Amino acid sequence: MNRRNTIYTALPVVAATYAENYGVRVVMGHDEASTDGKTIVIPNVPESYPHLDCLWGYLSHEAAHCLLTDFLTLEHIKSPLEHRLFNIFEDTRIERAFIELYPGAAYTLHETARYMLSAGHYEEITEDHHPASVLDGYCLYWLQCYLVGQTVLEPMVMSADKAAKAVLPVGVRTRLAALLRKVTELKDSWDTLALVHSVIKMLKDEQEKSQGQSQGDDGDQQSQGQPRDGDGVQQSQGQPQSGGYSSQQKLLQTIMDAQADDLTHDVYQSLAHDLESSAIHGDNSVKTIPVPKQQKGSGGADLLSDVRTVSSQLSQQLYGLVQASQQRKSRIGRTGKRISAKRATRILTGDTRVFEKRAAKREPNTAVHLLIDMSSSMNQGHGPKSPAQIARESSLALALALENIKGVNPAVTFFSSTAKQPVQQVVRHGERVLQKLDHFMVPATGSTPMAEAIWFAGYELSRVKEERKLVIVVTDGDPNNAFATRNVIERCVNGGFEFIGVGVKSNAVKKFFNNNIVINDVQELRTTLFSLMASNLSIM
Repeated sequence: MNRRNTIYTALPVVAATYAENYGVRVVMGHDEASTDGKTIVIPNVPESYPHLDCLWGYLSHEAAHCLLTDFLTLEHIKSPLEHRLFNIFEDTRIERAFIELYPGAAYTLHETARYMLSAGHYEEITEDHHPASVLDGYCLYWLQCYLVGQTVLEPMVMSADKAAKAVLPVGVRTRLAALLRKVTELKDSWDTLALVHSVIKMLKDEQEKSQGQSQGDDGDQQSQGQPRDGDGVQQSQGQPQSGGYSSQQKLLQTIMDAQADDLTHDVYQSLAHDLESSAIHGDNSVKTIPVPKQQKGSGGADLLSDVRTVSSQLSQQLYGLVQASQQRKSRIGRTGKRISAKRATRILTGDTRVFEKRAAKREPNTAVHLLIDMSSSMNQGHGPKSPAQIARESSLALALALENIKGVNPAVTFFSSTAKQPVQQVVRHGERVLQKLDHFMVPATGSTPMAEAIWFAGYELSRVKEERKLVIVVTDGDPNNAFATRNVIERCVNGGFEFIGVGVKSNAVKKFFNNNIVINDVQELRTTLFSLMASNLSIM
């Protein structure tokens, strides 16, 4: 099967897979790329975007922050230099730890570094840069290259090293090199902040040292009455070429007083801007795979007692149909263990094709996902039971019947409420229905987020082992977003999914599902669902 433009390759599905694996929340389909430490927002980039690895690298990097960074530490940062150094050290720490937790993240993070280098987001450091930029640029490239393993940045390390030797005092370079190696020992964000403070303290120590040396040299000059070479000091390796110790002291003060514009920029902010620039603005057809509610009602046991007899009958009938559909005609061959009585006389004519072999029975191998509309309109009805109650009973009865058939893997999801919470997960694929009875008892409320529900069902079905994937949508009206609904149905169909739309006193399903049925009496829902499953399972 060609999975291009299917539910399998859809960016929301891939993003949801990353989110579930990483244990973070991801929102897909917006115009911006951002994170608040809890939720990662991915812009609505097209699937034709040529740097999708960078999209997943961005997600991995931000997920690492969500999982591993304590954002309270930011409140204790006092200067732009401290902030930049913290970001550099913390990025290194979390990426190393994240790769250890999820080795597969190494590839996307490294490819992201490769892209950002080619896009010019990593700037080559020279001695003409602000001295603070020389210092933090050297830290950035050395740590990312040698501690994270992004060797594509090695040329940037070389240029930054050359600039550092030309600009930074030898004492700073020597002590900085020792401090950078301590990044491997960092356990949390507070350790990172402590290391930043150690670097700042080192700069102040070197400043005080140069100040003392400068005052000592001044005293020597006055007592001896002899001028010094050049600007008044005898130059030594690692000291500035002009200005002597006094100039070195000013250089270090300049570094510590640096403002944000004097420092290297955050390359992940540049990547976020690239993603935002590539996003398709105003397209609301792409939906985030919703995180389902696990809301429980009450009265599940009573609901079970109402449907148990019917469910048992359905189970027996469906099982019989499946068994009948699995029967295969016998075939005759020249070898085997069982001789066909009808063909035994062939031996007299020299024909040895008398051995009977029965074809192996084939299980349905089908995952069935019931999507039940639980919008507020499902509360409206004139009979003793509302459409919502009949839908609960029908879906429970069918789910109980299906789970007893080997090779069938049912799930039930209600969709309703608001766009922020569009689905209620009643029974997941592989779960026992009897353990989820109270989940059938949630109230019918809100609107009809059918697109979000189908995205969710598609995501769930894309991960099950069953080859055949069948979605049955029961609804009494039009979805909130018709365009998004058609988009996700097309993706699922391209991926080999089958759909059946069941309209409850509504012809809306005819606009979305080629295979559809409309019932004008909600009381028919249970028998309709049974008939649909009977015909679909018996054709296996």
